[in-house]
Amino acid sequence: MVWFYHLLASLLPGAPGRPAPETGYEDYPRDPGLLSKVTTDDVWDRGTCFGSPERVIAQMKRYMHEAGTTSFMHQMRIGGLEHKKIMRSMELFAR
Repeated sequence: MVWFYHLLASLLPGAPGRPAPETGYEDYPRDPGLLSKVTTDDVWDRGTCFGSPERVIAQMKRYMHEAGTTSFMHQMRIGGLEHKKIMRSMELFAR
């Protein structure tokens, strides 16, 4: 998961070798390089759930308690993850 943020850091406008952000990108990080320093703990602390079914359930319960929510949005396909692995993740989540 962290690799996604590191890759994103290299592709955003303003990243080394990339043109400066144009109008309309004001909400993008001023220094995309900061994303390249994201750690697994950062990702977990900001609402991402991944791992074993037990770990995901525990993390979702924690978020439900802390945020007072019962709704989540899920993105099962990240980057180049194989279709077979995505389907397996969806199957485990549905159980």
